[in-house]
Amino acid sequence: MCNSTTLCGCSTNPALVTKIVGGETASINTWGWIVSLYINQQWLCAGTILSSSWILTAAHCVKDTHPSQVLISAATNQLFGMQQWRWASSVIIHPHYNDTMLQNDI
Repeated sequence: MCNSTTLCGCSTNPALVTKIVGGETASINTWGWIVSLYINQQWLCAGTILSSSWILTAAHCVKDTHPSQVLISAATNQLFGMQQWRWASSVIIHPHYNDTMLQNDI
């Protein structure tokens, strides 16, 4: 559940589903803690900013990936323009991640 007292706060849009399939365009400034992950210079997944040093994403996005292949982009609603770029320094996958069942997919 959303905790509006946290530093990042809550989206102004209510959650409709528990998993993203297809997706839709976000309203400007409604998801300020979301980043784009590029693997081998190609957009692949989104991530969530947990702190200045940590990004959370799905394990299936980065499994078998070296940190030097992961580029992180933080922007507003555009994939290109005024974003900030950072390279990942490490990739950590949940020790009980199950690729077949997508359990612990973080």
